[in-house]
Amino acid sequence: MTNNLEFTKSHTQLAKGVAIVLMMIRHLFAFPERIQNVSYISMISFGNFGLYQNWSLEFFLGDFGNICVAMYLFLSGYGLCISSLRKDKFTIKDSIKKMMKFLINYWVVFIIFVPIGLIWFRGNTGYHLSIVEFMANFFTLSSSYNMEWWFVRLYIELLLLFPFIKSILKGSVISSVATSLGVYFLSIVVEVIVIKTPQMSFLKTNFFYKDVMEILFWQMTFCTGFIIAKFNLFNYINEKLTSKRLDKNSIYALTIIAIIVVRIEFSSICKIIGKGNATYIDFILVPTFILVCTNLIQRFKSKNVFLVLGKHSTNIWLTHTFFCFYYFQRVIFLPKLSILILVWLSALSLGASTLINFILKKLQFKFRGGINATTTKRVNS
Repeated sequence: MTNNLEFTKSHTQLAKGVAIVLMMIRHLFAFPERIQNVSYISMISFGNFGLYQNWSLEFFLGDFGNICVAMYLFLSGYGLCISSLRKDKFTIKDSIKKMMKFLINYWVVFIIFVPIGLIWFRGNTGYHLSIVEFMANFFTLSSSYNMEWWFVRLYIELLLLFPFIKSILKGSVISSVATSLGVYFLSIVVEVIVIKTPQMSFLKTNFFYKDVMEILFWQMTFCTGFIIAKFNLFNYINEKLTSKRLDKNSIYALTIIAIIVVRIEFSSICKIIGKGNATYIDFILVPTFILVCTNLIQRFKSKNVFLVLGKHSTNIWLTHTFFCFYYFQRVIFLPKLSILILVWLSALSLGASTLINFILKKLQFKFRGGINATTTKRVNS
């Protein structure tokens, strides 16, 4: 049985740890076309399987690993709700503060890693010295230096929209879900109309259209996290699991396997019909997946690994693809065995994160020191 029925900050860190592991597995093994002049030894390989060529455990876990995007958005909505409940009001000023904290983190990573590409990897078409391109990436208007940074702008936009989202979702569970679900379906309907209408095809490449559509689509998962936190639903479910004697490792493990199978099968169906993708059902799967994963992992000593990875998850997300895709791919795949490659990438990313956090602390110290000196000078004068 779970000793603590509350979904705490520790559970959130565990969930972030799981999400970042899934993200790394995805980027290591789900894109064979991006793995050049390197190979790995699979833990389980069965050759061709239906639509898939060279089927392997790593590939399917990587395919499932795309759920990490929805996990982070859910946890962001959940965490922001908890933060806002501790204050009388959560204003745009609070959102800007959180945005700037994240942006400073992003800029430190940017200043460390992007010049490496501009100086030593200019042969890569993605890295050429252009002031316009540099500034567009710096201010998150482009992700050409690192395609996996597309999520940065979406996260910032949802942060800034949070006070508005909170005011919209102030009703009951049903009304809140209905509102978010209505916006979600609207995004899908608009997307279908644009695809089916030749006169509107120009919108497919329009920056503002794509930006708005991403917000309308992904707000569903973000708002699901907010709603579950607001109405304390995780704690309620944990109490029910305990009272019904369903709080068991075997049930949690089977639920995790079922979610993985459902999402992979949905992904296969989407590939067969040539429309949609598995992210369409992530807002349904993610809450259960996060709850059962954290309930299960917290019972084992291995939870400390996920806690550490969760603590560093932002920096690992921002840096790990520089290692496995853009700069040092051959170094990352040196261990050959897939599990060792994952451990090696995790270790290098953790090392980079430690350096980044050290720089952030130094910047914070200098900034505070400057403020204190200015304040003292004013008082003395």
